[in-house]
Amino acid sequence: MTQFKRLQSIQPNEYFKSFMSNLDNPLEVWRHAFEEQLSDGSRSLLIVMTSMPREVFLEDLKDAFLSYHLKLAKEYRFKTAPNDFLHALKELEGNFISTEKSRDRTIIRLHNPSIRDFLREYLASHEQVLRTLVRASTCFDQYMILWEFREEQSDLLKFRKTLIKYNDEFVRALFPGLNYGICRLIDHQISKGNRYKAVWDMSFEAKAMLVISVAFEIKTDLAMKLLAQVIDVMNQRMIDNHADRDDLIRFIKELKKPESAPYDLSTVFLANARNYFVHDIDSLDAINCFWGFIDLFPQAISSDVIEDMKSKFVEIAKEDMGYSPDNPDSYREYAYEIEKLAKRFNVDMSYRMKELESDAKEMEEEQQPNEPDDQEDYGSGSSSDSCGDSDIDSIFSTLKR
Repeated sequence: MTQFKRLQSIQPNEYFKSFMSNLDNPLEVWRHAFEEQLSDGSRSLLIVMTSMPREVFLEDLKDAFLSYHLKLAKEYRFKTAPNDFLHALKELEGNFISTEKSRDRTIIRLHNPSIRDFLREYLASHEQVLRTLVRASTCFDQYMILWEFREEQSDLLKFRKTLIKYNDEFVRALFPGLNYGICRLIDHQISKGNRYKAVWDMSFEAKAMLVISVAFEIKTDLAMKLLAQVIDVMNQRMIDNHADRDDLIRFIKELKKPESAPYDLSTVFLANARNYFVHDIDSLDAINCFWGFIDLFPQAISSDVIEDMKSKFVEIAKEDMGYSPDNPDSYREYAYEIEKLAKRFNVDMSYRMKELESDAKEMEEEQQPNEPDDQEDYGSGSSSDSCGDSDIDSIFSTLKR
């Protein structure tokens, strides 16, 4: 309310009234700027960011923007230009969005939470915009966020009512959407004080959890057909030894919840799942999944198979962890996993747990003297820096190609 661009359309005698109104409803500050001062491209970019994780790589944002902006332009018949994305970034930089560099990549995020709050309100109240966004999504995260987002105070599912109203469109978009990539970022630590951002890896089995939620909420033939196709794909992934065991267990467990009772897994699927959780066991995680399957289907695994798995467990627990821990707690967490499984197999592994505790204490002693304070270097890594206005042209120069 103190910047010239925001004051241009406000008459002097209306300023105080407008100022107080915005104090009562802070979202109105963003509404005026969004509706009156921004270009079509900038509005498209902000709408797309509403459906994406809080921070994304520049390349993922560009793909999502182009898909949505061009579809919206076709539906509402407004002109676009090849540099709309670059122009939107420059127009929004500072007030609406901020940028950061991690290694050689650029990260984009909304400038502050109140902008996202306004955009969510706007999207929830504009059905046609939301429908276009669903049809134009390019990242699987967008479907998850639009379906699952809840308001913090009321726990209201913000966009669910509209998605159910136009459920056929949402399900048809989700069919190919399961093959889309993920754009959510996570921190990777190379060494103390040196971190960088990378795209989170999400298995097909984890994505399929969304299909369960959609299918049993909507309960249409099309939604159930999608769920059946997902299960067929998962069946083949088990045969090909590509399925993620942890996420597969979570998927099956979700199907067996009381509200999901109408869906029965085929005997072929269950037989393949049994084989998948019994064979090629090479880690404690795999053995945890074995027990997860037993918890779901106690009659499916014989006592002889459990005895064989006990021998594999003892053998695996005796081996090295398979990686070099960088902190003592990693040893203790590994010991805790061994302890839990030892109780399930009713086998004594106390000697191995003592070895791991000894390793943890040894590392603590090695790290203790004169350990430097690395808090100053914490962030997206030593190669991550905020991007100032003077860097914008160079950051986005590749987009002009």
